[in-house]
Amino acid sequence: MTYVTLLLSAQAMQAFQNYWLGLWSKAYDAAADPNDVPPAYWLGLYIAWIAIGVVCAGAAAALFYAGSMNASRIIHAKLVESIFGGRCHDWPS
Repeated sequence: MTYVTLLLSAQAMQAFQNYWLGLWSKAYDAAADPNDVPPAYWLGLYIAWIAIGVVCAGAAAALFYAGSMNASRIIHAKLVESIFGGRCHDWPS
C-alpha cells in the first residue's frame, strides 16, 4: 500500500507541476505590470514541487527494489529447499 501511495503521489506531483506553471503564466496575465509577479516565489515553489515528486518517486523505486530482493530471496530459498530437500545450511538465506 505504501508503494502505491508513493507512486501515485509522484504522479500527482508531476501533474501538479504543470498546473503550477499554468498558474504562474496566468499571474503575468492578471498583473498590471509583469514586474509585480515575484519570480522567486513561483520558481521556489515549483522547485519544491519537483523535489517532492523526485523524493516520492525515489522512495517508491527503493521500496520496490527492497521488496523485489526480499521476494527473490524467499523464492530462491524455497527452490533450493525443493531441489535439495530440507534446508541447506551452507547457503545464505
